[in-house]
Amino acid sequence: MNPEQYTNREQSIGWQVLSREIARSNPDLYKTGLLTSLGQGTAYSWKAWDSLRQRGCISSDRLIIDPNQAISITRKLTERSLTTITIGAVPWSEDLKRRAIFEDEKFNYQKEKRYIFSHELAHVFFANSQQGGALHRFYNNVIIKSRREGDKGFTGLGGLEFYKNKKNGGPDTQALEDVVELINMYLVDPDYLNRYLSYLSDDKYQQSRIDNSLVSLGSGSQESIFQIIMYATFSHYLFSQ
Repeated sequence: MNPEQYTNREQSIGWQVLSREIARSNPDLYKTGLLTSLGQGTAYSWKAWDSLRQRGCISSDRLIIDPNQAISITRKLTERSLTTITIGAVPWSEDLKRRAIFEDEKFNYQKEKRYIFSHELAHVFFANSQQGGALHRFYNNVIIKSRREGDKGFTGLGGLEFYKNKKNGGPDTQALEDVVELINMYLVDPDYLNRYLSYLSDDKYQQSRIDNSLVSLGSGSQESIFQIIMYATFSHYLFSQ
């Protein structure tokens, strides 16, 4: 399925069937709605899905809907196997949304699940992106170092207690979630990423960043990070067919 064909069908099946009730009674229909919704309100997530699918990294058969869980996860069992994405259809608590999603008040259930799905796609994108490029250098030299040495990160999602637990990976897993979430923000809406980077840069949000163990960006860093992610998305992988 190519979500691009649904871009102008705002009243199509996608938005209407994204409910926990549909996830329980007809998970295949929920899956169809989730895929369709990528083309209804994201800038590039739909393109990420289609590109990864064409490259054999993922398929709709490996997209699993779990009506009884809130947690979503991406797994690849072997190097030769396709990635499996499991989306938990249970809504996140308001507290979890507040801590994990920037501008959480704008996310209803449908937008939440579409955003989480896009985040899982961003995991697959990063795993298949160019090693040694600017994005991976930024990840290895800045994001991982920040988590290991300063106990501060680039996203609220990476700071969740679940990822802090060493049995779940600790700082290195937190860093991975940070870079994937920054990619996700760009895929969903480049302006959304820019607003978030402004939040990390603006002095008036300094106390909020301290309270949430987030880094504060220095002069020029906002534009540099945005350019790194944009360049990686367009030049390294996503749109090079």
